[in-house]
Amino acid sequence: MDGLFSRQRIYRIIENALNIYEKRHYLLTSNISNIDTPGYRSKDIDFKKTFQSILENNSGDTLRTTSSKHFSGQDTASLVIRESDKWNGINYVDIDEEMIKLTENNLLYRSTIEVFLRKLAMLKDVLREGGR
Repeated sequence: MDGLFSRQRIYRIIENALNIYEKRHYLLTSNISNIDTPGYRSKDIDFKKTFQSILENNSGDTLRTTSSKHFSGQDTASLVIRESDKWNGINYVDIDEEMIKLTENNLLYRSTIEVFLRKLAMLKDVLREGGR
């Protein structure tokens, strides 16, 4: 039972990380699209604090499940968002910094997907070997 619990926990962790990366992507692209908006403050998600909050509190709306083996459907309602305080003369958006964050976020998202695919491949192998 412990193996099943830890596997479900890993899938939940992956799910939450992907949700945060997705929301961060939209936030960063919004910053880039507002590069010429006077007074606009760029925003970013504090991944570490947000992820820790989600893991500790299990806050947010959850979907009703019919089995304890189903994913929780937990939302990332407890996002920790920071606003920039680096004034550039027009607004608070530094295009170089935003592009670096966007590239970093994309790498983290893709790496997390790779971990998920490897976990699924391992599960598939276990199921295939169990049938023999």
